Amino acid sequence: MEIVEESRLVLRIPFNIQHSMFKRFLAFLFGSFTWTAPPWLANTGGAVRRHRGRSFLLLLLLLLLAGGGWWSWRWYQARPKPVTVAVIADPIPVTKLEKELKPAPLIVRFSASVARLEQIGKVVAHGVHLEPATEGEWKWTTDVQLTFKPKRDWPANQKYRVTFEKNFFPKRILLERDEVTLTTPAFSDVVQEIEFYQDPKDPAIRQVVATLAFTHSVDRKDLEQHIALSMIGNSDVFAGKSAPLFNVTYGLHDRLAYVRSVPLSLPEHEDFMKLVVGDGVRSTQGDARTASAVDDKVRVPDASSFFKVEESSGSVVRTADGDPEQVLIVSTSAAAKSDEIRKALHVYLLPRKAAPNDSEAAPENDGEEDEDDSSESSASEASTTTWQSPREVTDDILKNSKPVAVTVIPSEHEQTQTHAFKFSFEEEGSLYVRIDKGVKAVGGFPLPATYDAIVAVPKLPREIQIQGNGGILALNGERKLSIKSRGIGEIEFEIARVASNQINHLVTQTNGAFENPEFFGEFDEENISRIGVAHQPLNVTIPFKANYSAFDFSSHLQLPDDGGSERGLFFIRAREWDPVKKKTIRGPSDRRFILVTDLGMLVKKNTDGSSDVFVVSIKAGAPVGGVAVQILGKNGVPLASGTSSADGRVNFPSLGNPTREKRPVAFIARLGDDVSFMPYARSNRALDFSRFDTDGVENVSPEQLEAFVFTERGVYRPGDEVHIGCIVKQRAWQGNLEGMPVEVEVFDARDARAQVRQLALPAKGFAELNFQTANESPTGAYRVEVYLVRNGKRDALLGSGDFHVEEFLPDRMKIESHLSQEPGRGWIDPKDVQAFVTLRNLYGTPASARRIASKLELAPANFSFDEFKGYAFH
Repeated sequence: MEIVEESRLVLRIPFNIQHSMFKRFLAFLFGSFTWTAPPWLANTGGAVRRHRGRSFLLLLLLLLLAGGGWWSWRWYQARPKPVTVAVIADPIPVTKLEKELKPAPLIVRFSASVARLEQIGKVVAHGVHLEPATEGEWKWTTDVQLTFKPKRDWPANQKYRVTFEKNFFPKRILLERDEVTLTTPAFSDVVQEIEFYQDPKDPAIRQVVATLAFTHSVDRKDLEQHIALSMIGNSDVFAGKSAPLFNVTYGLHDRLAYVRSVPLSLPEHEDFMKLVVGDGVRSTQGDARTASAVDDKVRVPDASSFFKVEESSGSVVRTADGDPEQVLIVSTSAAAKSDEIRKALHVYLLPRKAAPNDSEAAPENDGEEDEDDSSESSASEASTTTWQSPREVTDDILKNSKPVAVTVIPSEHEQTQTHAFKFSFEEEGSLYVRIDKGVKAVGGFPLPATYDAIVAVPKLPREIQIQGNGGILALNGERKLSIKSRGIGEIEFEIARVASNQINHLVTQTNGAFENPEFFGEFDEENISRIGVAHQPLNVTIPFKANYSAFDFSSHLQLPDDGGSERGLFFIRAREWDPVKKKTIRGPSDRRFILVTDLGMLVKKNTDGSSDVFVVSIKAGAPVGGVAVQILGKNGVPLASGTSSADGRVNFPSLGNPTREKRPVAFIARLGDDVSFMPYARSNRALDFSRFDTDGVENVSPEQLEAFVFTERGVYRPGDEVHIGCIVKQRAWQGNLEGMPVEVEVFDARDARAQVRQLALPAKGFAELNFQTANESPTGAYRVEVYLVRNGKRDALLGSGDFHVEEFLPDRMKIESHLSQEPGRGWIDPKDVQAFVTLRNLYGTPASARRIASKLELAPANFSFDEFKGYAFH
């Protein structure tokens, strides 16, 4: 082994040289520093050197004090600490605006159980205080929640302090603090809605109306001093009218304010009106004021911009019979008569747009075309073969277009902003819609320019419908079911033939209508039927034209070869079939339960629990005798049997109250191979022979009071006076009601309180009062409620009624006139002739207080008499 010794060279630098180098390095980085010790440090050092013993004792004392302090702190930290309970108060929300204000309670929560068990759920009379004092009551709702329910709504922006007395809690309870503070919500406002309004009764009256909403009731006078209306473009729409330029009405609890400007004149050019509610508006709930101003603006149109056609679109709606109908909907910016729009409306079906020539097509690529390119090219192709803009439609194109006849669909109001026109066009394509300029809206505003648009023909839905109502076909009739389809090339019929010995399961496992029963859970027709399939191709020439066909049950009514019990009970489902792919197409379908029979059944339940079953022939309408009739139990075993007499009647005695497997489920009638049935106790099979609806009140005390509220006619115009009557009686029509106080409250169409009055009832319980509507009263349903007043406070609701305030047209009238002397053959002396005019409303009542103007026109005529043939009279 050879050992190689490695040699190293170690350079050692003396310490003083290292220190010098380090100082130079620091001086290079930070510069040179000098430091002189303070006098106290020099004096202290000198004293220590002179008194070394004393200094040592002093140092030792300081160490002992520091160690003792540290040990004392550790000891104090290790001591058991008292458990304190945190207490907080939930923020009070803004009270929800309702007819009866229900202010939110003040809720004080504790982090641990603090209430005595006997106090929970009870009112607290002392020990807790709310400052400033507020009328209400404290109550322990739980052991950790104390609630204060005020009698009146909270004031705005009010700071409250809740304090507790020392003996309010058990002695073991130690609170983190003895009081909590909170502040109610600040008073604020918002412009809820602002719009330009035209009076439908007098279109010359145009105003800006706005709704202001407040968190608390507002000081009416102060609010009106803070409202300002101005035009942003300085248009003179007020026509020199002096202030105030608006009036304000108030809604529920003065938390809603409705600002209505004075009637405006239209500006020369379209402008905007700005509504500003300045800051500092005062509330009547406390002394709070709004912190900031709110504003909003609304467009005030000029004569040429007021009336515009905003949109036209096509749609498909269903008629009352369920049939689809094509509709053109035109929306306008102002109300107009649909009949006037119809006069200016022209609709054409445009011819198909020619595809681009091959020479104009895009050059072919090198064969590397991906899916994105193909989808883009198909979209491009579609855009070039469909009409995109009315600017593309020229006069020559219109000459080759088909006019489309449209009919006005009447609306609820004579003047409306949405106009609907129905038409029928069973082709795909585009409609060119044009409305000529000059057609006028309510108030005489003309359409400034001709409107035109391209609207796609709304496609009628592809559908399959089994026609007719009900689920019975006559066995001795045609046995055909009518089918209506649209856009369907072939129909697949799935025929589930129900076994007649499974009727008990058919009834007990379904509910709903007889012709469309719904099964429970996974049980369905597959459990009780044999299922077959048939296909029916259709001759479809126009895809969206209704096609009528029929399904014939004749071949499906033959008795089964294996002797099965299947007869004339069928579930039939019709759906679309794809003959190429040999599968059904998910989409339109219909389903029906069909009973093919000639045995009609009518069951009469008697008061003694017995039943009379009457069997008649559906085809002939005559009674059928010799029919075997059974009442079938839930398990399929007959509970009772009988045979119909010559008059078709079978009587079954009462079955009592059988339960479980013996509960009756159906009546079954059999005659040969004909089977019919009726569920035993299905409410939807019951017949109602009453000529009027019946109703009543159950379990009421004869002493209970009830009020019947009515008006003299039920419908009023804004500005009319409403005469309200109410009759208050006990249900037993006994008792003396004289002097009993009631409160009558009227609510307008916005559900705002319009009037409250207290009345003392006369001896007969009939009271009446008047309610005056204003010209600006909102239209709609008004409600009148009558309450009993007990101890000066409103108590139970006795009754209510309603009436309507509507803007409606003047009465249509019929006028008849005749002379006091009808001319016979010849003439009469005008001195002895008087004209009589009879004027009536169309509903028959005399039209009184109407001004009538008459006009007499004389015209020369030739006449003759039979006695003077050959003579001419002038």
